[in-house]
Amino acid sequence: MRIYLKGNKPFYGKVLYKQADGSLVQLLPNPFRNQDYFNGGVVYELPSGEDHFDMEVTATFGLENVTIYAGTERTGNLNATPVGAVFAVANRQEDLHSATRGMKLVPKGEGSGKQAAAEFTESVAMVTTKIGH
Repeated sequence: MRIYLKGNKPFYGKVLYKQADGSLVQLLPNPFRNQDYFNGGVVYELPSGEDHFDMEVTATFGLENVTIYAGTERTGNLNATPVGAVFAVANRQEDLHSATRGMKLVPKGEGSGKQAAAEFTESVAMVTTKIGH
């Protein structure tokens, strides 16, 4: 399996894959390819020659999805640990929206004072894996 990404403008992003068993892995950035910046109008392939993994459909079969969290500023940090060539994500599914945003709330008067307009989006592609013949 291959994933192709293309944005309409430059963006920072994370690519997550939710497997049929509910587990989440971060495909990009990964332990061997720390790329999180993408140029607009360019098609990126995942995995590419820089990655140390292939994507092969295996059991458990069912509904899976690929989600990209993207923004004009760097996306937030996930609770992710290296597992081979990808990261296992420990965040709960319902917390991903806020965890991937590149901002945090701070008590009044303790912030950096910078005010920037950042754009964030997420896009999901549903995948159904099954035994094929």
